[in-house]
Amino acid sequence: MVGYGVVDEWGFTQPNNYVQLFMPAYMSSIVLYVKYRHNPEWDLINYGPMPFTTSTAYNGYNGVGGGAGGSPTATVSGEIPAAAWIKQVQFSVPSTFYVQGTFPYGNTDIWYTQNNSRLFEVKQWTSPSWLRVACDVPTGQVQETFQDTVAGGVDQDFGWKTGRYYTAHIPYIHYGYGYGNDTNAPVYTGMTFRYAEQEVSLCKDPTLVYQIINGLYPANTIELPIVTKQTQIDTALNQAYGFTGFPIYPKNQQAAAIAAYQGLISTNPKVVQGLI
Repeated sequence: MVGYGVVDEWGFTQPNNYVQLFMPAYMSSIVLYVKYRHNPEWDLINYGPMPFTTSTAYNGYNGVGGGAGGSPTATVSGEIPAAAWIKQVQFSVPSTFYVQGTFPYGNTDIWYTQNNSRLFEVKQWTSPSWLRVACDVPTGQVQETFQDTVAGGVDQDFGWKTGRYYTAHIPYIHYGYGYGNDTNAPVYTGMTFRYAEQEVSLCKDPTLVYQIINGLYPANTIELPIVTKQTQIDTALNQAYGFTGFPIYPKNQQAAAIAAYQGLISTNPKVVQGLI
């Protein structure tokens, strides 16, 4: 549920509001209060060409865009060959960024953090706008499925968007993006990001948690691309938030839900230690 004043013109959660991170695989949500936003007026990154080189390993579509499978190669950096796809892509800190000292978490994944109180809401737009886009969490784990059995992704006939993607990056885990060019011509790529670097804390009011999850209190809801449980996801959630989320209860089980949420909050080690 998106309430009036909850999000800005880009769909990012406004400060002094709540955001619910819903995870289908866990049937649970992390409910966070957005205290403020870092760099609120400088949220645009014209990244430039995607981080591909002539030595980047691509996979070929078989029969799509005239492709015959195999391992196509690019002729210039930033190019995706004809009828080719790639997965597990991460974006390093742009060379145009002035970094004071050492970037805290290495230079391979700009959206990775080990700060419990940091949440990145990220929108990306590709050039060309018809490129296939998908996201794996963690990197390498396909999170697009049909009927729980058929895997999706940029290398399949379904399970991808075109030209854009919006999600939230939680701490302690790397996401991997996939991109596909299903035409018969190589393309030179570009990437634009808009992001909200949010300072957050866990919602500690069990009644409010129940209301937000059930759409009774205005909040931004982001459904994370997590349809398959993974040990790495469990670890990341526990490191960041102290648990794997507030379980979803039907609206007619309000008392049971609030009691369960109170128990989770009062025994949460991150809450007890004042870390979230």
